[in-house]
Amino acid sequence: MAIPSITDLKDTVYGAINNDDNPPISTAAPTTAAPSTPTATTGAPSSTAPPNTASPTPAPTFPPKPTDLLPYDYVMAGNSAAHTNQSANDLPPTPSLLWSYDLSSSPNNLAEPAVGYGNAYIYADNGILSCIDIESGLLVWEQDVPGTHYHTPALGNGTVYVSTSEGVFSFNAATGTPQWSYESISCPSIDPMFWSLPSVEQVLYCAGDKVAALDPSTGTLLWSYVLPGEARSSPSMGYDSSAGTSVILVATSSHLHVIDKDDGSPIKTIAVSSPTNVMSVFDIWYVNSGGGIVEFFNSGSINAIAQPSNPSITSGASATATDTPMEYYYYSADGHLYYMLVGASQVWKEYIGDDLVNGPLIGMNNVYLSFSDGTARSYSRFTGDLSWSMQLVHPADFCLAHDRLFVVSGGLLTCYG
Repeated sequence: MAIPSITDLKDTVYGAINNDDNPPISTAAPTTAAPSTPTATTGAPSSTAPPNTASPTPAPTFPPKPTDLLPYDYVMAGNSAAHTNQSANDLPPTPSLLWSYDLSSSPNNLAEPAVGYGNAYIYADNGILSCIDIESGLLVWEQDVPGTHYHTPALGNGTVYVSTSEGVFSFNAATGTPQWSYESISCPSIDPMFWSLPSVEQVLYCAGDKVAALDPSTGTLLWSYVLPGEARSSPSMGYDSSAGTSVILVATSSHLHVIDKDDGSPIKTIAVSSPTNVMSVFDIWYVNSGGGIVEFFNSGSINAIAQPSNPSITSGASATATDTPMEYYYYSADGHLYYMLVGASQVWKEYIGDDLVNGPLIGMNNVYLSFSDGTARSYSRFTGDLSWSMQLVHPADFCLAHDRLFVVSGGLLTCYG
């Protein structure tokens, strides 16, 4: 905003003044004629008329929004129950800024929004869950949520779900109306996961000091599994062939916990080293563990390990199930982005430098990452070549939806497309 100039205002002094010993010059105030009284024909205002005030700005209105989730939405952290960090979207070669919304949060709030129902939903570190129209960037509604942490919400059943250090909270996705809360769990650092099989079942899974399965309509506890320590990964959906059942995968500081999806009973516990995220693709579980990517067959046996010799993987690993054979990407502390096939077969690696902040996130043709130098970049999935780079003031978190990049950086939510 332009800063207006400041004009010095000086008082006028009336009366005789010294005129270098010449006769004084009168500086009496000039005579001014009384203003004429306007007549009715001049449109004089009535002495009793109310002051002239501008009309209030009307609340924004929005066109009808989808009532169901769409294939191009980004519905939760990882974007799927398998937590694969893949999106059926991409950006144009030279993306431009479409809109920006001030979250009134700290510059280092790093939790990407969930996108669906025509809105972007973001829970910032000021404790406010904001619903932003994705076409205009205008606020649709906002709600205070108890808790001192911030997470990516999960969407489903016409509802937005947020897990915090104080529990799990549910809001109507269209209006923001609170629906229910489940406060017998603390989720200080883990995002919720929503599972929906149309016409069969819908379940909300949350992890923190325990794993809880909740009825997404009522918040009723379906089952819980007590963890030996705090969860390190968001719940991920998988399948265990030896048990013949679908499972929930959650990592703590030293183990991967495999839990029956239906009743919460333990299937197995696998020792892993310092896991940070868990993904499931077909019959393979991927665990970012001990500085490498460990491929587990869904029975728990190790299929392969992708681990650079020096130094190790620091963060950021993704997998995709759209191509054959299966593929995944990871970033190593030696500054390289690796593209691997199942079995830890390397296709290419590309030196990209800098410290990774977020990603990789896989689009249809590109891989998206952000770095500590404030850049967000896109690399070709097939060659590793740089597609574009965007300079931001602060490190960023982001998600892909509707062929747009929704970036959280510097206390702002910005949309590029």
